[in-house]
Amino acid sequence: MAVVIASVLDKDVAGEPLFRGVSFKLERRDRMTLAGRNGAGKTTLLRMLASETSVDGGELAFEKGARVALHDQRPPRESGLSLREYVLAGCSDLVALEERLRALEAAMAERPDDRQVLERYATAQARLEHAGGWNWRTQALAPLHGLGFADEQLDRSQISSDIRAGTSDQVVPSPGEEHR
Repeated sequence: MAVVIASVLDKDVAGEPLFRGVSFKLERRDRMTLAGRNGAGKTTLLRMLASETSVDGGELAFEKGARVALHDQRPPRESGLSLREYVLAGCSDLVALEERLRALEAAMAERPDDRQVLERYATAQARLEHAGGWNWRTQALAPLHGLGFADEQLDRSQISSDIRAGTSDQVVPSPGEEHR
């Protein structure tokens, strides 16, 4: 099943065509490369996928529960974030879900017979499993490893000018959430 299907996409800028008739289909675990001259519309296409800009023609269809995480191609160097932290910031919902699970674990330790706590934990755990389980961080960082970044480079205290990650764009399933 396709995660995203783009059919005959068009985009205009200032009344002039930027691109016409862009179509593709991405299945789970597919990779896609966008190549073109400056101003050809590569970033604009990614912003269309992330609903950050309008689709002027054609249609985008997403698998139920899919979401798009789009990071700027020039990460803010003044943020003080490591490359790992910067990429994982696109998964803040999963970080929050892990924190919720830890809080529920503490509540279960205090009240092991509380059915409501057990049910909330089971629901949260099912959402995490649907998103890739406790292995979601490895999956989120896989594109960086695919670009040749080693783990020690991901943990530098600040994104420096010698690490230009480009865009880190992913279409990933999100439990129970529709694409916005």
